[in-house]
Amino acid sequence: MGPLDLLRRFVKFKQGEMWARIREELELSGVRPTAPDRERLDSGVELTEHLARTLRDTQGALLNRQLQAAQEQEAAYYENMRAQRKLEHEARFYKVRGSSRWDCWPGLT
Repeated sequence: MGPLDLLRRFVKFKQGEMWARIREELELSGVRPTAPDRERLDSGVELTEHLARTLRDTQGALLNRQLQAAQEQEAAYYENMRAQRKLEHEARFYKVRGSSRWDCWPGLT
């Protein structure tokens, strides 16, 4: 989502906010809009609500992908840690076998 797309969405949100405010002011003042005016008010508000739901779903999907990536990184980190511990354990095994660390290699002592 680029900056221009964000700007367009912001403008749409502001338009929807204005439609909702107009509808609220008409209701408070007791003015009943004509059928075409009511349809336009309703469609403006509905469009904004749809845009908000779409944006919420998109953000949720992005957050889920980020969470999944973080979990995969964490799993890889712990797998590397387990592999390192295994190597360290194997190294201790060879070190304990003899009095020097090279005892496990014939011909080097």
